[in-house]
Amino acid sequence: MASENLKNSIHSKVENPIFTTDIQRHKFEKKIVENFILIWLDKNIYETFEQYENPLQLFQLYINTIKLFSNPNEFYEFIQNIKEEKLFIITSGTIGEKIIPQIETQTYVHSIYIYCNNREHYEKWTKDIQKVKGVYTDLQSIRDAFRRDIRQANNDLISISILPNINSNELKQSFICSLLLKEILIHSESNEQKKIDFIEYSHFHYNENFSQLNIINQFKNNTYNQISPIEWYTRECFIYSMINRTLRLYDIEILNKISFFIYDLHEQIKYLHMKINDNKKLIVYYGQGILNEQFNQLYMNINGLICFNNFLLTTINKESSYVFAKQSENDINLVCILFQIEINYLNTLCPFIKLDELDYYHDTDQYILFSLNPIFQINKIERIENKLWQINLILIDNNNNKLKDLTYTIQKKYEKSNKFYLLGQIIFEMNDLIKAKYIFEILLQNTMKNKQKNLYNIHRMLGRINQKMNNFPKALFHYQECINIQSSSHTSSKDFLLSPTFAAIGAILEKLGDYNEAMKYFQQALNHSHYITEFDSSITAIFYINIGRIFYKQKQNLEAQKNFQLALKFQQNARIHDDNLLTEINYYLAKVS
Repeated sequence: MASENLKNSIHSKVENPIFTTDIQRHKFEKKIVENFILIWLDKNIYETFEQYENPLQLFQLYINTIKLFSNPNEFYEFIQNIKEEKLFIITSGTIGEKIIPQIETQTYVHSIYIYCNNREHYEKWTKDIQKVKGVYTDLQSIRDAFRRDIRQANNDLISISILPNINSNELKQSFICSLLLKEILIHSESNEQKKIDFIEYSHFHYNENFSQLNIINQFKNNTYNQISPIEWYTRECFIYSMINRTLRLYDIEILNKISFFIYDLHEQIKYLHMKINDNKKLIVYYGQGILNEQFNQLYMNINGLICFNNFLLTTINKESSYVFAKQSENDINLVCILFQIEINYLNTLCPFIKLDELDYYHDTDQYILFSLNPIFQINKIERIENKLWQINLILIDNNNNKLKDLTYTIQKKYEKSNKFYLLGQIIFEMNDLIKAKYIFEILLQNTMKNKQKNLYNIHRMLGRINQKMNNFPKALFHYQECINIQSSSHTSSKDFLLSPTFAAIGAILEKLGDYNEAMKYFQQALNHSHYITEFDSSITAIFYINIGRIFYKQKQNLEAQKNFQLALKFQQNARIHDDNLLTEINYYLAKVS
């Protein structure tokens, strides 16, 4: 058990963190909730606003975040902070001549529209600039082109995960995340309170978008008997846009708000699918531009599995999917793909339905909508044109051995883990620290106080995440909570859990230059390590290295040497040979000899 002196020693370095998850706060932090930003750049922009009653309303039905700039320098400053979003840019001809050569190769720029009266001049100037979609003299024409292009962009941004034939831990982790996220979402709760929270969240983020606010109010006042989940999803509105962002980026904050709707949509598709008794095979198509790197991964994994990380809208019309795929041919970062997909209603792992008259606009009788994260086997890949490839897929059934083996491995390795906890753990291993942090903060807020073991594990992960983010005060806070939980436990195995926690605190204090306090915590880690030594003596070797390193930094070479020699002894007796650890020990032994 940690002594009070040790407990008090880090209080001066620990701040009581105020978590910013919107579970706790009533007011939200303003953020971008869609994949796209529309930028309007024109030194005479406010004169345009005088000519039109409300020009922004032309675009607000299709995009929420619109930024206006009259000064190119302000524009350049803004785009420095773009991380995940794609930009659509409306610019005057004069400013366009200055900025387009500097931004046209940036991957975050999707489409550029030149708005000016000198059409002939700028059409000649931009004829070889692929991202310029046209020169326009009226806003209605820009709106029509923008609507077309944002549909294509939404389509191309549906992310994919691959279960590879070759050994690739990164690809496998991404695929496992897709499986876990689907499991979490299709088993999530749907109730009136979740809908109320989502509406409040949407009102806040769309508060300047009157077109979407009207639709949000419709959603608030309508039941699914009036407008179904499928109708809401197939409508061009805030729900579709927010789902696309959260499933593309694993935006956990939005996901936490919209999960109830994803569940409802899946349940409707599942229910309608179960009513169909048809054993005929059907061929459907889907056109998409995918990144060059992803195409290479697909090409290397024929007979592997691919998961589309979204609801997937396909068509029986090959020509329309062909046209859709070809729209990406001028983007050097993308490969045009026509997916040909073989499906069967019976014994399928992912439900799907013909939309017929089920969609919002009641005009899509040629479309098939798959539920969340459908998985297919890659059957064949062939080039059909210069920049166009066809990939043949087969919708997998419940007996797919590759998926069954992966599922069994996950269940065996993490059988006692909460799926949401496991998702956070894997995302942490993928080094996506911000998303992982948010997941564990949600878990912390929703874990009962009597679930001591769960609380310990959550605080432990939050400590590791904040430590890796160099947020040492919060890391120390969470590690101290781990000690408090284990110290109040009455189980004799608590030492097993305390040891790495003491070591983590010691590592932070060492990094902060507080060697005396770091030494105390490293010693505590060693004192509690006898349970660990029975299983893996290399961990005890690490604790001796830590102590030896502190002595070395304090120029106490004799004491340092003793600890490094003990580290060597434990490592040589370890079950698993670790060359890196032995190299580190020998490095320090050479230093202190």
